[in-house]
This record gives sequence, structure tokens and C-alpha cells, in this order.
Amino acid sequence: MKDYHTHPQILQLPHRFPEFVETALKKGVDEICITDHMPLSCSKAKDRIPQGRVGEYCERVQELKEAYKGKIRIKCGIEIDFHPSLTSEIEAVLKEGNFDFVLGSSHLHVLKSPSLFDICKTRNEYAAAMFENTTAAAKSGYFNAIAHPDMHRWIFTRPDRFPLEDDGYEEARHEDTIEAMLDAIRQEGLFFEINPHLAMSTGDPADLYPTPTLLERALKKGIRCSYGSDAHKSEDVGGMLDYLTTASPYKEALKIWNQS
Repeated sequence: MKDYHTHPQILQLPHRFPEFVETALKKGVDEICITDHMPLSCSKAKDRIPQGRVGEYCERVQELKEAYKGKIRIKCGIEIDFHPSLTSEIEAVLKEGNFDFVLGSSHLHVLKSPSLFDICKTRNEYAAAMFENTTAAAKSGYFNAIAHPDMHRWIFTRPDRFPLEDDGYEEARHEDTIEAMLDAIRQEGLFFEINPHLAMSTGDPADLYPTPTLLERALKKGIRCSYGSDAHKSEDVGGMLDYLTTASPYKEALKIWNQS
């Protein structure tokens, strides 16, 4: 099994990576891609690669590849926040680094200008903005995969932090926008990520990214899927694989992933 979405923070917390490896091996993960968050001028989050150190980050991953050769396969990746206003920052990061795998994410909540919470007042408006931004990300040519495509569901679990009117979000209300997103992912040949991060925090498989209905639509279009635990702590590496490899439609998607 391959886990292609992990956040060990190898520059900030170098002592943690052995714990990620040990957990991976216990859970049957034999290939891991390190995808720490890109540096971003509008976010000072401590789990991002420090500004100006992307090249050093890639060098450190190469060192880990050699150190763990024969024990686990390691790939150098990065998680990139996409928005049209961030194009220059994205291109600078991609130019500075040498990556095996680039994840594209819609983290619209980190934007300061424009602030989506000044534009989107309701949950359905925010979800539409997320799907539309993900479509643009897929068309950008920057990425190998699209991460947690319906991450707006996490936003909805934090109403105190993200003040959106609860207007009864339903995935079915976004048929056309989702269709455009999936078509862009298929046309660009990108992976569509299966991600248990929210479900691990709530303990409810219903909170998996993507929902079963969204994943079924992707599979019908012939879109390939990847798996990424989105682990920010070692115990989450390989998260929920026991469930995902036995429950439809996730098990069908992961069978193909493991053969790729």
C-alpha cells in the first residue's frame, strides 16, 4: 500500500519521521510520500515548509530515501494551495523544488485577500467556490493529484471559526459544478484522492473524503484514485486502511491504486 499524503514536518520536527515509518510498516504501508505544506505568504501556520527552504526540504527527503532504503520507499512530494491569486508563489515553489508528486488543494479559508468569508455567506456558496477552485486547479497543469476535493465538509464542522449560514448543504445541489470538476480531473489525467483525515477525527466513516457518491461518479468516468492519510501525526499514517480496503466503492479504487 502507498500513502501519498503525509505531513511529518521534516525540517521543523526531524525527530518525528522514524515514528511515521514505524507506523507505516505496522499498517502495511511500504511506500510513503512526504507532502509537507508549501510556504505561503498569507499563512504563518507552523506546519508549513519555512519560507526560502523548499530546496533544503527536497534535499532532506533525498537523505531520508537513502537512510531508509530497503525498509520503506520514500517519495518527495508537496501539498500546494491553489488559488489564481497564488500563481506566482506556486510557480516559485515548484521552480525551487524537485518533486515526485504534487498535490493540489483548495484551502480557501487561509486566503486573506480575497477572504472567501466576505464573498461566501452560506455553506452552499462556499462549497460551490471550493468545487470551482478545484476545477481551476485541475486545469492549471501544476498537479499530479487533487487532494480532499470536498474539504468544505470540514469547514462546516467548525461554525465558530468559519461563520457560514447553514442553508442545508447538499452535494446533489452542485451537480453541474461537480461534473465540471470531475471532467477537468479526468481530462488532465490527475489522481483523485481518497483521504480519511476528517473521518479519523470524528470516528465516522461517513466523513471520508470524497463521499461514496462523489467517488462513484469519478470511477464511472475512469478517473484514477490515490490514497493519502493526510497524517499530521505518526499514528494517523495509513489511517482507516482496514475499512477502506473492504468497503465499496473505496476498495475498488484502492485496488487500482495499489497496482499503479
